[in-house]
Amino acid sequence: MVGWARGLLDIYNEKYNDKDCIDPIEDRTAKSHNEVSLELSPVPVSDIFYVRVKGEKLGTGNITLVDVTGRTLLHKVISNENAIQLDLSTLENGYYVIRYENEYKVVITESLNVFH
Repeated sequence: MVGWARGLLDIYNEKYNDKDCIDPIEDRTAKSHNEVSLELSPVPVSDIFYVRVKGEKLGTGNITLVDVTGRTLLHKVISNENAIQLDLSTLENGYYVIRYENEYKVVITESLNVFH
């Protein structure tokens, strides 16, 4: 992971971390242990963005997009869905954090680069 992305994820986790959250580095390991994975495309994002959640225990989950200041820009609840489409055309160029959390306390946090 590049330095800026690690720093961004550190800031996000420092602000929003609680005892149930998983560190972003551990997320990559936790994906296979919890049988849930998150696929983001295309990266970098220009306008339309796809989030695909794969796994056996999806249940009800939340997708949250925050900016570098920690401000929530988008929050979407998904229920047993494995793919959603988001229109990010109104966002400014920059770095963002996307977070998925489901009812089984699986948390995956990834950095995202928006470039129009």
